[in-house]
This record gives sequence, structure tokens and C-alpha cells, in this order.
Amino acid sequence: MKIAKLLSLPMLLTLFISCSNDDDENTTPVDQDSLLGTWEMISLNVDTETSGNLLDIPFTGSTNSVGENFDYTLTFTETTYNASGSYDVVTTGTLNGVPLDEERETVTDANESGTYEFVDGELVIDGAVIDLDDINDELEGAEIDPNFEASLNSNGELVIEQSGEISIDLEGSPFDIEYDSRIVFRKQ
Repeated sequence: MKIAKLLSLPMLLTLFISCSNDDDENTTPVDQDSLLGTWEMISLNVDTETSGNLLDIPFTGSTNSVGENFDYTLTFTETTYNASGSYDVVTTGTLNGVPLDEERETVTDANESGTYEFVDGELVIDGAVIDLDDINDELEGAEIDPNFEASLNSNGELVIEQSGEISIDLEGSPFDIEYDSRIVFRKQ
């Protein structure tokens, strides 16, 4: 079902993808020195709101994607990063107020790398953080912001957050997607 796939699209858009700030509110900005090293993923949460028209029928939907079974690391050197490993994503949601079936996806053998830098206090990733080959058609023309808010919470965990909006056209039907994401890593 194309709508269900579209509702979970933001989960696929970026690895660094929670609205909820129930972890510690006390954070410290990250700089290059504090980022260096290998980090293991311990939490992943993505919330989305999607609206659009399909065959001239309006719809709205929301999803929540949560990570589980993490075996995923992110390593930062002076100018590059490498993300590798596996994890599961469990997505729940609604479409026009009707609950959708829970969807489980396993990300395996991930191995992405690129460069990064800090610009105006934000972490800017240059390169794919996850493989987007399976959704390139749906993303054609969409601009994805490479900027992330990165901080250390009071436990010394790396918190990477991103919020954004994406507008895409799928087979002549416009869709708007708003997303809030949060991933937490612990230094190894």
C-alpha cells in the first residue's frame, strides 16, 4: 500500500532521525573533540505527520517509529564518520484516524560513511547515512536537510535530533511530511 509506505518514509530518510524529551533536559553542545570516537546506538525514535491527496481523496496520517535490538555503531574521526551494524524498527500509526497494523523492519549490514563538519553550531553530514536506493523514486525532487542538532546529555550520551518538512509528488499526488527524530548513542 503506497500510503502506508509513505507514512513510514521519514523513518527511512535518515538514520539520524523523538519528539519526546523525557531524557535529561541538561545538555551540552557537541564540538569536534567531544564527538571523536565510537558510539553505540541505544535509542531511536521518529514521529511523523503526513497529509496529502491520493486520487483526489484527502488523507492525514501519523506514525511513531522506535528502534530495538541495536548492534549499530557510529564512529567519528577528525573529518569523517562511519555508521555500521544492524537494528530493528517498529512502526505504529494511524491513517485518517484508523490504526494501521504494526510494521517491523530490520536494518542489517548497514555500512555508510561520509564527511561531516560543524556549521553555526549544527552538525552537517555530507553523504548518505543510510542506503536510500529502495525509495529513490518516491524521494525524487525532495530536499533533505543535512543539518542535525547534536548535544551531550548529563549522562555523556550523544543526542542527535532533527526536525523537518518534506514535500514530494508521488504519481501526480502531492504529499507533505513533517518529522521529528531523535537518536541517542553511548560512547564505547
